[in-house]
Amino acid sequence: MAKEKETEQTSQQEEVSEETAKAEEIEETVDPLAEAEAKCEEYLDAWRRSMAEFDNYKKRTQKEKESTYSLATAEAVGAFLPLLDNLERAKAAAEAPDATPEDLSKGMESILKQVEEILKNLGVTPIQAEGKPFDPNFHYAVSHVENDDLGENTVAAEFQKGYQLGERVIRHSMVQVAN
Repeated sequence: MAKEKETEQTSQQEEVSEETAKAEEIEETVDPLAEAEAKCEEYLDAWRRSMAEFDNYKKRTQKEKESTYSLATAEAVGAFLPLLDNLERAKAAAEAPDATPEDLSKGMESILKQVEEILKNLGVTPIQAEGKPFDPNFHYAVSHVENDDLGENTVAAEFQKGYQLGERVIRHSMVQVAN
């Protein structure tokens, strides 16, 4: 009976040893899995933060863009307000009973110079057309004329002045081209 008890105890010890080994093996397997899950959570959190930062960046740049556009528009309108004042004065002067055509002509010349000065201050320049070679990047041809004096593909006449802001064309010059 002692041998049976001893065998039984040995058998139980072996089972406990096997269970302990299996438990350690499971722990070893669970440990890397837990580490991988923790890393996964860490990466997911970092990704979410990056997405939130990017969304905030997009919103901030959109607000800055709108603010810049609003400021530029306000500056341009502000530059033209003195011109509006002068046009109102010119209208009142034209309606006066003692207005002469010469006075109106001088007033219009003054207003035209003021417009040109405002455009110049805003960086807008007229496109040179007449007598220049035709360039579709700056000119819009509306008619052709036979003129041997000018040469082929030369702007013979300008019907409407074109303008550019820096290198960007705002309006093409409307021209007649010699063939």
